Amino acid sequence: METKKLYYSIGEVSKMAELKQYVLRYWETEFSMLHPSKNRAGNRIYREKDINLIKEIKHLLYDKKFTIEGARQYFKSKSRDEDGIAKSDSSSSLDSITQINASSVDIKTLRDLKTDNHITIFYFILKIDRPLFRTEFIARAVKTSYIG
Repeated sequence: METKKLYYSIGEVSKMAELKQYVLRYWETEFSMLHPSKNRAGNRIYREKDINLIKEIKHLLYDKKFTIEGARQYFKSKSRDEDGIAKSDSSSSLDSITQINASSVDIKTLRDLKTDNHITIFYFILKIDRPLFRTEFIARAVKTSYIG
């Protein structure tokens, strides 16, 4: 039987998660919610919640093939959901939206998402990097009642 500890070193976490230590350090720079404490010597000390988060990040990136940006968006969406905002009817809508290239954004793509979750739709609109096109897209979306 394995003993549960309050804190784990980066080496122990690296073995548990089957990841290199440099990957864990890199993820700290990419995911703001992953910030292990440091002891007096300056070494990282991970708690159980940090380890669970690392396992979830690994699952998203390695198993579900999310991009880092897609995983970041997933966690933002998840934190909003926990704050009381309604969750999407299907988790696949977020999976599909993270794969969309901003240059291919149009009404048909939005229709193909098969979602009426406003958070998903607004995230989709924010991916549009051309302000005039974004405004036109929102106007068309409202007019065709995808929003509102």
